[in-house]
Amino acid sequence: MRILISGVTSFLGLSVAKRLVASGHTVYGIVRENSRNREKVEGEKGITLLSLDVGEMEEEEKAKALSSIAFDMVFHFAWDGVGSAGRSDAVMQEKNLRMSKAFFHWAKAHGVKAFFFSGSQAEVGRGTREEPVPASPYGEKKLAFSSYGLEHHGEMRFVDLRIYSIYGRDDHEGSLVKTIVRNTLEGKETALGDGKKRWNFMAEEDFSRALVFLADSIEDLQKCSPFMLALRETGAVSVDICSKESRPLSDYCKEIEEVGRDFLKKRGKPCFGQSLLSFGVRPPNVEGDYDFRPRVEELYDSGFSEVLSFREGIERLYEEMEKGGHGERERS
Repeated sequence: MRILISGVTSFLGLSVAKRLVASGHTVYGIVRENSRNREKVEGEKGITLLSLDVGEMEEEEKAKALSSIAFDMVFHFAWDGVGSAGRSDAVMQEKNLRMSKAFFHWAKAHGVKAFFFSGSQAEVGRGTREEPVPASPYGEKKLAFSSYGLEHHGEMRFVDLRIYSIYGRDDHEGSLVKTIVRNTLEGKETALGDGKKRWNFMAEEDFSRALVFLADSIEDLQKCSPFMLALRETGAVSVDICSKESRPLSDYCKEIEEVGRDFLKKRGKPCFGQSLLSFGVRPPNVEGDYDFRPRVEELYDSGFSEVLSFREGIERLYEEMEKGGHGERERS
């Protein structure tokens, strides 16, 4: 299939692009001409870059490079302001919504068969999946676009991906997982919230596998799975992209440190005595303190399975961050 990806330079966008190429698909990525992150993708074999600002999709002249190619699917990852400050920026989030709608309408007009949107657990916020209560402009606009796509997809299939916490080497420097790993390697304290909320972490490798699994499933319309049955019936569906296991965030934090202790001991390096995790120091983030309770049936009952346990994924992250001097790629 010919697949177009917006936000291809982002942590999640590039991960999916690589996995799609490895699975035999032809991949195109949208990137701004002057993007400082462009170089992250330029060396990747099998990914053709198209210079365009997704916000200009309404201008047919500027979208010419896309309109000449018959794309089968679109993965939409481009979304500015994903950090704490950006999530509270109502103007920026409204711009994201307008840009996403323009891209969506372009895809419909040009015969794209399926549109995958990188939604977020922030859409649910302090509510439930059935009655979401987003707690920030970021969550509000993500929910607004998800709802719009589910209602206005027409003949084009629409898949709203409710993505939970994904971790990996190329995630941003300030992510919780990478912060604990880095501080453990350096013997530094990590200031945390109370850690009582229920959380869900999925390894980047399994995340990209899950999205390619769903994309390939759409091509096999005879599959009798919860995902395909819902998609055949309505043409649009929301799917939680998450690990099969959820537990208190403090448990995850303690396991990351525990794996780090073992890692340091195996290498004969100095290991601190008492825990360096300080719970109850940081206030809740901008979206408040809510639990992650994803629904796993659509994904896992459809035949998908994870290959990495949380411990295995964290062990791999320690190895990669030690080799790389704790460095990483910046999020686009």
